[in-house]
Amino acid sequence: MAGHPGSRGLRPATLTQYQSVVRHWVVPHIGSVPLARLTPKAIQGLYDTLRASGSTQGRGGLSARSVQLTSTVLRMALEHAVRHGLIPRNPAALVDPAPGRPAGDGGLDQCRDPPVPYRHRR
Repeated sequence: MAGHPGSRGLRPATLTQYQSVVRHWVVPHIGSVPLARLTPKAIQGLYDTLRASGSTQGRGGLSARSVQLTSTVLRMALEHAVRHGLIPRNPAALVDPAPGRPAGDGGLDQCRDPPVPYRHRR
């Protein structure tokens, strides 16, 4: 991805994180699928697998945040492929990375107690 046209404007740390997501979570699961044959079902299978057993350190599934990050990176990459005429539509845009989650779940407006501001102590 370094030097890739889609990487313009990303901070080096962000680019490194995106590269890690692709290398550790995307390629091992769907990297062998030709781009033109990549389906929403295959992408949903990726997210399900990551949630169940995606840890590269053998610690079970990935957090919801990690699956969401994978979804974001994959959507951006596939949107780039659409813009460049490599595929007619973005199959990742049709998949919810967190199925079964009730609408509104996880938002701050749904919290019982508001978050406590962090105060740095010296």
